[in-house]
Order: sequence, then C-alpha cells, then structure tokens
Amino acid sequence: MFPLSAAIQQELISLDGVSKVKGERFYRIYAEGDRPDYVYLLDSGLVKASVTGRDDKEIVLSIVSPGHLFGLHGVLLERARSSHAVVLAEAVFHEIPQRSFLQYCEQRPEVWRYLAQVLARRQGELHRKIQLLVLHDVEYRLLTSLLELAELCGPEEPNGSVYSIPLSQEDLADIIGATRETTSNKLNVLARRKLLVLGRRRVVISSLDALRAALAGQSKTATVS
Repeated sequence: MFPLSAAIQQELISLDGVSKVKGERFYRIYAEGDRPDYVYLLDSGLVKASVTGRDDKEIVLSIVSPGHLFGLHGVLLERARSSHAVVLAEAVFHEIPQRSFLQYCEQRPEVWRYLAQVLARRQGELHRKIQLLVLHDVEYRLLTSLLELAELCGPEEPNGSVYSIPLSQEDLADIIGATRETTSNKLNVLARRKLLVLGRRRVVISSLDALRAALAGQSKTATVS
C-alpha cells in the first residue's frame, strides 16, 4: 500500500494535540486491551503489529513502514485495542488524538477512501499470511517475507540494488511463524547460496532478482512434488 502523500502527512501532524515520539527497539506503543486514544503516523523506522496466542506465542499481523498510519482499527470501531504495536527498528512516530483525527477525516473524503483501501489491503494480507502458514514450508515463507521486507525498507541508496533489513533472526522467525533455530538454519543455507549476507540484527540482500528466482524455484518444486 502506498504511503500517505507528503501534504496529508503534514496536515495530520499539524492537528491539535499531536505529539512526536522517538522509540527504541522493543518500545511498546500500545498493548491489547488499551483504549484507542490515538492514531499513529510512522515517520521513520519499523513497527510490528501482533497478537499473542493462547500458548503465549506471538503472531505478527503486519509490519508498518514510514509514511503509513497504524492503530486504525480500534479508533475507527471505537473498541479496545485487539493487538499490540512494538518498535522493531528505532522509530519516530506521531501520536494523533482520536478526536482530532476523526474531525480531520470528516473534512477530507479522500482520506476516508484511503483508510478503506488500507483496511481492505490489510485484510487481504492476513488471508495471504494464513495461506502461507498452511500451504508452504519454512523456506518458501522466509523467501517471501525477505522479498516483502526488502521492498518495504527500500534500497540503501537511491536507485541502488542493495537492500538492508534491520531485523534479527528472532524477528524473522516471529514473522514467518517458525522457531528461531529453524529460521537460523534456513538463513544460513540462503547465505551459503550467496542470496544474502547475515549481520548483527541485519540481513543484507544484493539482488532481489536472485531472491525472486529462488522463490520461483521453490514454487516449481512444490508444484512437482
């Protein structure tokens, strides 16, 4: 989903009561059950939205990148938070009071349309995530997530070909629904195939085309078997 336009972002952060917050890694922005007092606009960094299962296992619902709103569901439905949001990579974001946000939207029909698209897109992403977990193995899920995260983070340099994903192996394990050990093994296999380079809380990809080719190969193998 495309980010909000720079003009709308500027209007939002100029609303009454908006505050700017800097959060380090693991900073909890809100938790399940919290009152939906704010909508958030991410300026930099990465944020994950997730829920906790009955076995205390975390299920990652989405990764938020700069220029996007999050915390919308509770605000629009006027219900307590059904998920929690935590900073994955050092982030700067704006807290927009619920009342100011809704009053602004009433004056800007195009923002309502954008919000409808965001919610529909996220619903589709949840359905696709379920399909990935049920129908595909760990390596396929890992390759798919690495491609999506690389495109989300963007290249290190404008028009560059090197993509750096500022996440740990444990972060990636949570995202793909696998154990850290299994994820680490698969990452090392991909590293030996020269598809990526592993660093401290970082995965560097020098060719998205090579990653796409590996994913296509996985799809073909799965189809044949």
